[in-house]
Amino acid sequence: MSNPIIPTPQSRFAKKADINMVPYIDVMLVLLVIFMITAPFITQGVDIQLPETQAQTLNSNEKTLIIRMDEQSRLYVNIGEAQELPLSMQGLLSLLSTLDNPSERSLHIEADKQLPYEQVVHLISQLQQQGFSRIGLITQPLQ
Repeated sequence: MSNPIIPTPQSRFAKKADINMVPYIDVMLVLLVIFMITAPFITQGVDIQLPETQAQTLNSNEKTLIIRMDEQSRLYVNIGEAQELPLSMQGLLSLLSTLDNPSERSLHIEADKQLPYEQVVHLISQLQQQGFSRIGLITQPLQ
């Protein structure tokens, strides 16, 4: 008869088949709380107030470039790492000059509604001089 206080060789080396899940659940809950708190602070893109019109939607594909112009006339483009950095007109034109086949690419412009019309037209004419002929303006639908 074996004594329960004195371990036997069989009980000392017996394998335990259960996993303690409590630490894993604690870590997951802490990560969930961190993501829930930080998610509202992460902003994507540039804050632009688009004019409202009643127009058809534009079809875009992977060759479509979007140029954003905020109310301080800063330019942003959706190419590589330059998406969040403001560009000057010369910087934008030099970046676009590296692209091949500009006449086959579509360009969409998101210009803030507070911008003077002259600056948007100047941007369009500069893009046309670079060889882009398929240029569209992005607006908000009427509400």
